[in-house]
Formats: sequence, structure tokens, C-alpha cells
Amino acid sequence: MNFMINLYLRKNNKLQQKLILIIFFTILFAVGSSIYQNYGISLDEEETRKHGFMSLRYIYEIFFPSQTFTIDSYITVPRLLDFLSKDHGPILDTLFAFIEITFGFEESRVQYLFRHYSCFIIFFIGVYFFYLIGKFRFNDWRIGLLGSVFLVLSPRIFAESFYNNKDVAFMSLFTISLYCCLKFIYKPNLKHAFTLALSSAFATDLRLMGIILPFLTLFFIIILSLREKNFLKKNFFITLVFLVLVFSFIIIFWPYLWSDPITNFFLAFNKFSNFPWAGKNLYFSQYVDASYVPWHYSLTWISITTPFLYVVLFIFGFSIALTRTIKRLLNIEEHKKLNDLWRGKKEMLDLMILLNFFLPIFLVIILNSTLLDGWRHLYFVYPSFLLLSLYGFKQVTRIFKKKNFHNYFILLVILTLAINVVNMIKIHPYQNVYFNFLAGKKIENKFEVDYWALSNKQALEFILLNNNKDYYKIYPASHMNINTSKLIFSNLKKKKIKIVNKKSEADFIISNGRFWTGNPDAKFAKIPNNFELYKEISTDRVKIVSIFKKSF
Repeated sequence: MNFMINLYLRKNNKLQQKLILIIFFTILFAVGSSIYQNYGISLDEEETRKHGFMSLRYIYEIFFPSQTFTIDSYITVPRLLDFLSKDHGPILDTLFAFIEITFGFEESRVQYLFRHYSCFIIFFIGVYFFYLIGKFRFNDWRIGLLGSVFLVLSPRIFAESFYNNKDVAFMSLFTISLYCCLKFIYKPNLKHAFTLALSSAFATDLRLMGIILPFLTLFFIIILSLREKNFLKKNFFITLVFLVLVFSFIIIFWPYLWSDPITNFFLAFNKFSNFPWAGKNLYFSQYVDASYVPWHYSLTWISITTPFLYVVLFIFGFSIALTRTIKRLLNIEEHKKLNDLWRGKKEMLDLMILLNFFLPIFLVIILNSTLLDGWRHLYFVYPSFLLLSLYGFKQVTRIFKKKNFHNYFILLVILTLAINVVNMIKIHPYQNVYFNFLAGKKIENKFEVDYWALSNKQALEFILLNNNKDYYKIYPASHMNINTSKLIFSNLKKKKIKIVNKKSEADFIISNGRFWTGNPDAKFAKIPNNFELYKEISTDRVKIVSIFKKSF
């Protein structure tokens, strides 16, 4: 253990820095490359894949009309403007569709495994940029690396990095954009203006909340202009170039905006802020409308699904940063040099990070936005959450160092992370249902668990492996789409899985306890007396999915 602590304490050893970084990112890449096939297909993936082909077809209709037949002969999709979710950001799905059709991935298993691996690569890049942010902010590569470890050892984020091509992919693109934003605010120039504009456009064209960073950037430019008389004069052209570029890129990479950029953008934003989903969420054993969740919904989900160490450090870091900001704000006086909103550019970056975490959650609460499936729509604030955790870590270390306790604290952090690694391996590939001890017991009765039906893959594999018939008739007794789940299997295995609409016809019934209507006692969900529990897939803390087999 002393070796590990001494290893951590070497700040200026460049060779050690490069070696450790290479080892860490090599291990991450190797692990991701070896396990990406283990995860099932989420309920949304089939629709998002089709959306990509709709956008690609729309592009072909405008620029390459003679080539639209290549898409029509490959996949049948409606016209983009006739699609209900046409206003969702399509940038990744369009790219995936183009690669898929170019290389001719004809089998569904290959198509979705390609998407899963691509999502992991995007996450991998995001982890590297998060390292750069931590290193840049704290001027210490070790803190940057610790932040990357925190991010990777976040069980839900890690699992969803393989199949969540919306929320986690957006978090990764947002992280890249955040790094570019910090660099631009720290030193405005044409290079940083271009990279920030491009990265912000990519993020926005995946999730509309990506537009927050350009507006926050503009806010800080205004504040800096009030602080320094010549700042705006020196940087007006750079700022103008950034604004022109970011809105140009947003339009260029989002085909839906081409016909009427301003109107369509505001239509998309209005729909995003009030997403029309009439389902219900299981929250503290009660079903609540997704459109009217309690104000503490997202904060609770963050608290119970994030490793407890990160939560404690975040509370400490957030409290210090917020207290300091409030004191600075209350004591601002024009003629006192030290009484300002921030002292030095590091504090300015802290304020940016603080706002980047606080504002989205505040807006969600104030606007009473639709939230479903936990806090996945707010995953993009997680990098800021972890940066505040790192700030808390730094402050605790500084306090303990004065009392010669910092080595013990570092040792505690290392041991906690090691335990986290063991737990993630233990529950693989169900890290997506991770809850910390704050969630209590019998979690499946209090909160949504496998809301995307990822575990269907393992349930179907169990049936196929432990029975010997030509095919199996399966009935879903919860809100899941087994037809979508089948797509991850080979063509031979897919033929053995027959979905039926009547329980009386089924050989097996599968249920993961997800009920969009909020009625777990609905007629379709009841298990007949002639079916007995065959297999229950669970972790050591939560029941995930149940398989029932006909007994007579």
C-alpha cells in the first residue's frame, strides 16, 4: 500500500505519467473491446437506428437523388418529415447508418454490435477529454487520471456506454465540448473558437441541451468584458466568429433544420423541454407521471445510483465552491480589487463547472420537464458532478495533509475504488441496475430497475441453453419488446424465438417488472397458475428479470 501511495505522490515524473496513462487507457480499451458483445439491446435502439437511415435518405434526396434506391433496397423507413421523432438530434445515428450501408452489415447482430462498439469508442474518447479537463483545472495529471477512474468506475455510466447512443454518447460529446469551452474562455483565439463551435454543434445535434455551453460561453464573455475594459474590444471578432460558426455547424449537421432553421429549432426545443410521454415512473414504491415528477426526482436518482464515495466528495466540493461563489457575489464592489466574482482564472473555471451542473437541474425542476427512466436525460451534468467531487477530494487532502492524515485518506480512496472494481466485475453485465446502499433493500419494489429490458438477452440465452426444442414460444408480461431484444442474436438463434400474444400459447413468460401504465396487476402482467418460476436473474441487491415456464 505504501508503494501505491508513493506512486500517487510523484507529481513531476513525466515518464511515470506517460506510462500510467498508457496502461490505464490500454486496459480500458482492451476491456471495452472484449465485453461489448455481452450487453443486450435497449428498447430505443431500433428506432434510433431507423432515424439515422431516415436522415441519411433525406440527405440523399437533396444531394444524391439517384442514390436513394440504395437505402430503399437496404431498409424500409418512412420519410424523415413524416417521422414522429424527426426533431431529435441525428448526428451519430446518421453516421452509423452511413457506415453500416457502406460496409453492408446485413445481419442484425453485426449491425447492433457495430453500434455498441462505436458507442464505446466515443465514450473512450470522452474519458480522455475528461482527463484533460481534470489535468487542466487542477494543474495535476494525477487528479485528471483520478477523475477518469471515477468516470469509468461509475457502474451505470460504464454499462450504458456500450448501448446508450443518446444519453451517454451525449455526455461524452458534451465533455469534449466542455474542455473546448474551458480552453476558449481561458484563452480566446481562432483555434479555440473553431474547436468549441464544432464540438458544441456536434453535442447539440445529438441532444438539444448541448446549446447550454455556447450560451454559458457568451455569458462569461460578457462578465469578462465588464471586468476588463479592453477585453471585448480585443476579442469581439473572435466571439463573433465563434457565434457564426456554432450556429452554422448546428444547421449543417442537422438535416431537419435545413428547410426552416429558426422555426424548426424552436419547435425541437419546445418538444424537448416538454417531451410528450404519458408513461409512469416507479419512484419510492409509487407510480408517478413522467410529466409531473417531484422536484427531488433527479437529485434522488443521482444520489442512489452513484458510488457513495463520489457523492460524499461532491457534497464537500459543491458546498465549498458554492459558498465561495456566494461570498464573492455578496461582496462585489467596483473599487475593491479583491472583491470580485472570482479571483484568478481557476476560480472562473470552477464557476463555469458549478453553473454547468446546477443550471440544467435547476431548469428541469423549474420547467417541470418530463423525466423518465431515472436521471439518464441529465447524464451530461455528470462530468461536472465528478469535477466538483475532485475539487472536494483536493480540499479534503489539503486539510488532512496539515494533520498528516492525507496518506490514510488516499489509501481509503484507493481501497474504495478497488472494491468498486470487484463489484462491477461481480454484477457484469448488469452494471446498469447498480444502486448504492442509500437505495435500501428490495429496490425493485421502489425504483425502476431494467427499464430498457437489457436483461432480455440473458433471459433468452438461458432458455435457449437449457432447453432442447426447435423453437420456443415466449410471452412478455411487462412492457418490453422481445422482438427488439432478438436482434442481438444470430439468425439461427432468432428462428428459435417465437413471440406470442396469448399466455395460453406460451412455453415461457418473461417479466422485468417495467409497467409504463403504472399497473403491475394488469391482466397482461398476471402469471397463470400453470406457470412456475423457472429462473430469476438478479444481482446481490436487486431482482432484474423473472422467467416462468409452463408446467402443465
